[in-house]
Formats: sequence, C-alpha cells, structure tokens
Amino acid sequence: MSNRQALLIGVPRYDHDEFNAPRLDAAVRCDIDAMRAALKQSDYTITECGTSGNSDLASLNRINQKIEEACASAPVGGVLLVYFSGHGLSEAGTDYLVPSDAYMPGSNRSGGRPSLRSLVKVIPPDEVLRDCRASLVVFFVDACRNESDIESPAKQAVEPGGQIPFLAGGGHFVLVMGCGAGQVCQYDETGSVFTRALAGAIDSGNSARTLEEVVTQVAGGMGRRSRQQAQGGAQTPAVRYPEMLRLAGQVPVCDGDELTDAWRRAVADSSLIRLCDDPDRVYSVVAECAGRCRSATKYLADRTGLTDPWTDPGYPARVLDKTELLLRNARLLGDPAAVAGNAAVGTTTVDNAMARNAAVDNPVAGNPVTWTDTAQPQEPSSSGLRSGEAALLLAAPFLREAAIAVGIREAAGVDPAMMTRTYKAGARDDLELTHEEHQHLVHRVEGLRKRGEEGAEAAAKASDQLAMWLVHRWLADRVTLWREAGVTAVCEAAAGMVTDCRDSADTGELPQLVQAMLLAISADPNDARLCNKLSQPYVSDRWRLVAAVLWLAGIMAADLRRLPPVVADLVGTGMELPLISVQTAAGSRADWVPTEDGTLDLRLVCDHPALHDAFEDIVRRADHAARTVRTELGLPLGLVDKLPRGFTAAPDGLRPSTRQDETLAYQVPLARFQIADEKVRELLMGRQLYGDPALAIRELYQNALDACRWRWTRQEYRRHAHDESADWAGRITFRQSTDVGRPYIECTDNGVGMDLGTLEHVFGNAGEFRTEQAAWAALDLPLRLISNSQFGVGVFSYFMLADEVVLRTRHHSANGVPDPDAHEVRIASSGSLFQIQPTQGLPNGGTSVRLYLGGEADEISVLRTLRFSQ
Repeated sequence: MSNRQALLIGVPRYDHDEFNAPRLDAAVRCDIDAMRAALKQSDYTITECGTSGNSDLASLNRINQKIEEACASAPVGGVLLVYFSGHGLSEAGTDYLVPSDAYMPGSNRSGGRPSLRSLVKVIPPDEVLRDCRASLVVFFVDACRNESDIESPAKQAVEPGGQIPFLAGGGHFVLVMGCGAGQVCQYDETGSVFTRALAGAIDSGNSARTLEEVVTQVAGGMGRRSRQQAQGGAQTPAVRYPEMLRLAGQVPVCDGDELTDAWRRAVADSSLIRLCDDPDRVYSVVAECAGRCRSATKYLADRTGLTDPWTDPGYPARVLDKTELLLRNARLLGDPAAVAGNAAVGTTTVDNAMARNAAVDNPVAGNPVTWTDTAQPQEPSSSGLRSGEAALLLAAPFLREAAIAVGIREAAGVDPAMMTRTYKAGARDDLELTHEEHQHLVHRVEGLRKRGEEGAEAAAKASDQLAMWLVHRWLADRVTLWREAGVTAVCEAAAGMVTDCRDSADTGELPQLVQAMLLAISADPNDARLCNKLSQPYVSDRWRLVAAVLWLAGIMAADLRRLPPVVADLVGTGMELPLISVQTAAGSRADWVPTEDGTLDLRLVCDHPALHDAFEDIVRRADHAARTVRTELGLPLGLVDKLPRGFTAAPDGLRPSTRQDETLAYQVPLARFQIADEKVRELLMGRQLYGDPALAIRELYQNALDACRWRWTRQEYRRHAHDESADWAGRITFRQSTDVGRPYIECTDNGVGMDLGTLEHVFGNAGEFRTEQAAWAALDLPLRLISNSQFGVGVFSYFMLADEVVLRTRHHSANGVPDPDAHEVRIASSGSLFQIQPTQGLPNGGTSVRLYLGGEADEISVLRTLRFSQ
C-alpha cells in the first residue's frame, strides 16, 4: 500500500450563479487533471471530491466529510496531501473555501459576500487533525483570499502568527495558499497559475523532492507565469505559519527526478552556459533528454527485466568537463576561476527563467528570494565561441544519450537477453550479427545461466550485463538507428539552438548538422562515416572544430559502452572490474596535463590492471582520433593548431597503485593471458572444436555461398535503385589435387571477394555487410541476406584440415566494379602472423581458398563429403 495519500477537491460549478465566473469550470477541471497526473507519478493513492459530475458535488458537508475521512485514514508516518481548486476568501484573518452550495444572505449587511456559515474553514478542526497519524499533512489551496470581494482584490490582510497543534505522533500540518492576502489566484481555461507551477514541481520529471523544494520551485515558477496572465496584478504563494514549513520542509512529498536534476546542475556549473543567449532553451532540451532516457530505462526494465549498467548518467557531465579543458587549452574559453556564481542559491537547481523573473516573497521566511543568475550572456569575442556553438557543446552529450535511448527502446522489443539465433528479419537479425561477432561472450552468457542455485543471482546479473554490452556494441554499429523517427526528433529539437551561427548550412540542414556533432562524441578514431558527414557542405570549418572537440572530449570522458572488450570479458569472474571504478577514475582522478610539445599526458594511478588497460586504450584512441582530425577533416592550420597534437601516457603517469606493504597492485607491462602454441594448434586444428574435420569443407562451401548470394543481392539492389543490369551468375568450384606433391583442397567462387580492410581484420569485418543491409531496407525492397557462416570464424575451422592456407581474393564493390588489384594471404598453422601482398587473378572478383592438407586429413574426399552433406 502506498505511503502517500491525496485528496483532490474541485468546485467547477456553483449553485449560486454569482460564483460561476467565466472559464472557471474549465480551469478547475484542468487543475484537477494536472494534479492527478503529477501525483500518480509519485505513487499517491488518490480520492476526489467534486470532479465526477452532478453526483459528486463539492458541497459544504461533503468537503468536510472528505477531509475528515482523509485525515482518519492517512497512512501512519506517511504523507497526506489535500488540494483545493475553486473560490476562496479571507475574513478577519481566517481563510475559507467556497463549496458548491454556498449561499448569499438575503440582507445587504453581507456586502455581497457569502455567508460564513456556508463556507469551509481551510484549517480543519483540532479534533480532526489530532486523530491524523501521518507525519505530514500539507494543504495546497488554489483560491483567492480577498477580504471584501471574491473577484477583485481589496486591502491587504494581516497574516496571523502562531502555529497550530502538531498531529498525532508528532506530525506537522503545513498550509500553502496559492496567493497572498488580498490577491487573486489567476487562471484561464487551461488552468491556474499556481496549480500549473505546483503540478510541474511535483512532476517526477522535475528535480524537487522535499516539501521545501516544491514550495521554492512553485514560488519561482509563478514569478514568470503570473506576469503572462491577462488579469494582471501580482500573485505570490504564501505559507501560513512559516515555522511549520521550517519543521517539515525536508519531508519528501514526491519522487523528484535525480537524473534531470544532476544534468541541469552539470549545465549550470559549466562556464559555457554564460555564453548562451537563450540558456532556458538549453535547460529545456537537457530536461527533455533526461525524460527520454528515463522513459527508455523504464521501458527496458518493464519489458525485459534488464537493467543497463553500461549507460552512465555521469558520462555527459564528464564530456562537458573535458570539453571545457580542451577549449581552455585552445584559449577559446576563459579561466573557470573567473566565472563566479555558477550554482543556484540553496540546494535546488533553478530554471534560469525563474532566475531572471522571480521577484517573489520568500514563502519560507518572508524575505526576498535571492536567485543567482547563471545565464547572463557575455560577448562571444571574450571567448571566441558563438552562442549557438556554446549551446550545442553544452547540449550535445545529453542529446546523444537521448539518441541512444531510442536504440535501447528498440532493443527492448527484440528480446536482447536471448542468445539463440532466430533469423527474424529486422532489428533482431541485426543484433544476432553482433552476437556472432562475439561468440565467446554468447557462450559465457549461456554458461552463466546454467549455474546452480549457489551464486545464481550473481551469475544472472553478470549474464544480463553481458547481454547489454552486446546491445551497445550493436547500437554503436547500427547505421539505421540515426534514421529512426525518435533520433530525428532529438536532432530537430536542438536545431533551433544554432540558427545564429549556421554558416553554410541551410535551415533544413540544421538537424543534419546537429546529428554530425552527436556522432562525433566518442566516435571510433577511424570512423569513415563520421569523416564523410563532416566533409559535407553544410558543415563549416568552425563546426568541424566543434565536432573535433566533442570527438576528443567524448573519448577522454571514458564512455563505459566503448571500453575495450577485456572489461566485458572479466564480467562475472573473480577479476571483474567494477564500473564505478572507471566512472570515479574518469570523473575525479584522471588528470590530463598539457606538455610542451602540445600533447595531453594522462596522469592516473590505478588499482586494477583492467582499469589500466581501459585508460591505455582511451589514450590510444584519443591519440589516433587527434591524428585523424589533423589529416582527414581539412581544418585550416589556425583552427587545427588549437587542438592537442596527440595524447600520451607516460609510465610514471599511468601506473599501478602501491599497497600498504609497498608492493604494486599489479605488474606492468600488463600480463595478458596466452595459450601455449601447441594448445592453440590443438584447439584450432583438432577435433575438439568442431568434431568432424570434414565439416571444414562445408564451411568452405558456406562461405563461398554467402559471398555469391551477397553479390547477387547487390546486383538486385542496383537493378531496382539505379536501373542497372548485369550478366552474372554465381559459380562455386571445388578442386582436389596436389601442388608439388602437397595435397590440397581448393574452393573458388565468383562472389563479392574481400577488400584490404577486411583481410587486415582477419575476415572478421561485418560493417560493410550491415551498411548494405540498411541501404536495401531503405528502398523497401524484398532483399535480405541471411548469413550461413559466421564472420571471422570459418578460417579457424580450415585448420582442422590444413597446415597452411593460401587465400586469393579480389573485391567486387557495391557499385559493381572489381578492385584493380587482387590480394594473396598465406597463413601458417604454426602461428597467427600472416602476410598480405598484391597478386593477379580473379579479374571479375571473387575468392579462392586453398587448404594444404595436414597429415591426418590427406584421406579426406571433397566429393564424398559434399555428397554426404546433401
């Protein structure tokens, strides 16, 4: 049962026509709807009065009855929230609610005021409160407090002092009025000023949690909203008996969104916010990103039961920190010591619109609220950055998280925890390609799930963590993710930030410009797709510089989703690296120090070898990315020189920690696990891996068949997309013979062949295949290719038969033209080294694989094996 209870009282219509003001009916109903929606997010048990039509009139007796019942049934030690929307007034220092059956006296002595006997006192009788066992009863009253007239303000009333008795068990009663004495609660047909601010503060997407935080945010929000109402006049909320708020202000009354709060604070603390002409837009975009991420996390948990430890809420703030470091080193940003007042007063992050517009009475102490304005713009010339550039640098890390959240929602719909191959078209099939590329982790997941009861909980957690690591590897390579409607909406939401400095970009191209900036964050150092996007005409040199800063900052900030595979390999083992160690190291311990030669040198003391390995990898990636920026982006010398020339990690900078006994936490250089050469040959060449050595022949055939089917699908794509035709038919040939006395089996196909990049990755590159799958899908053509073999795995099976493999291949590209050169690879079974060199042959493209048979395999018959396989 919920520990929070709410009573919502609304009086949209009155028996006496004098009380039925224009638009009141619609305003009250909107207010009740807003409060109901906000309170449900914090798990309130809600009862209502006066909101269900003629059978539920909020009469005098019914309101008193509902309040008494609510106090009697309030959860012990919990929170009771009572809310009223309708007419009210003040008389001789006492506040009243006007029920639906209030009446006007017949004599003129009332001066046009309703009879006090027909009104409801806002503060319940002592006997009602004394029986309430809640720790807090808070009454929010959205009603006017006029002394002499309900519809127009009169002379100011004097606030009474004192405080009412505590509730049973020492609880507190706090009364918050929607306006001060003598003021009007402003409203229109969409609701009231006070309730909109209150519902917004209670909403789980907001940062407020305690009663004091809610009241403070309501006060700030109303400062802007009341000025926008047609009625005019000041409206400030008031807390009756402020001492009670001081006593009960820290009681949580709603589930504030810690993610939104943390992200807004990160933005508020950044020096970049002072360069933005419209900081409110930045805060709004960041809050929207937090909402999208929160929604995706909940959707994943609800649909699959999975949590995602690899998505790090602190990562965007670290990107901002590293962005500022790079900008300061480039002299594009001032010294942070000169930037004062970046945090709002108190413990609540304040919307900058509130900061500029709030001039309301402090509802807690009766003093003016002092808001520190973190967003007054400075002249761009003082920093070298334009407003739009600063805004997007601020928002980009959070926008990228929102884009990835779209992929998380998609992953939730394809059963990401299941490792079995289904061959279902679409996202599931694409995820399974990633599973094939990391088969050892798939086997680990399956093994973890087979553990007995002892340690089953930890094993299940580890298996889920590995499943989500595979999801993020999939999303990192999923080209189609960036064409999803949700990601497009994210980019379009931010496009308005950069209209003041769009340079060569047309207005319609601004979302593409934003997307390029998001793709840059923590991108692979040799990301050809990113370099291609940054070379487009709509990306100016200035924006290429911004992208370069985000690229390097994203790598330096240590994205958990981009850590080297060794971190995932250790999950569920005794050597597992806690991800919090990486977060802490990246956030507060890693120090990037400028050197005289223009590089940044990493200083970090590690207590785990995998942490050392992770940051070595970060340094390598950042250094490689810095070289790519210099050689591939075409930046003018004056801009490229503002960036680090490279990244290093000196042995005395990145090093192991020293234990209390003066020994090192681990030894460097890092010791890596290696199987002895004879065991490698036994596993790769022997029957332990595949069973029957003749299955290697089938693997030869399946690889060749995949290559031909891929080429056929390419041909069909060109025929549909470009009206091109080609006279080609797939052909696979097997030959068994001898070469200078050495028996061999050779399989030749006229399929797609392999380019140099694929060969350099030991036949394990599925990126080209995935990119083409996306292009085929974009045309809505019935083109789909299901791989029979596994990328990069078949070569190992060859050594079940061979002691040497000679492969000749000529790549036949997607545009229908064979590469000018073929390549030859010779791989000896005695080791993993191999050499690639140009050769002749296969003029129309394709691949030839020759297996020189080993001693135990020389009796193998290709003809017999293929007949048996059929």
